[in-house]
Amino acid sequence: MIFRDGDKRNFAPANLELISRAELMRRNSYLNLPEPLPQIVQLRGALNRKINSRSKQA
Repeated sequence: MIFRDGDKRNFAPANLELISRAELMRRNSYLNLPEPLPQIVQLRGALNRKINSRSKQA
């Protein structure tokens, strides 16, 4: 369930919308961000994975 106006304190029935988990994932995907942010998100993830792998080796 999501709040149409974004206000989590507004429990009016007209403000509530029931959506599937898949739809929620589509709405919150980093791919919906304007360019070049999706690429930056991917690069940050790659950097974090590299840092974590080196930390585990030490």
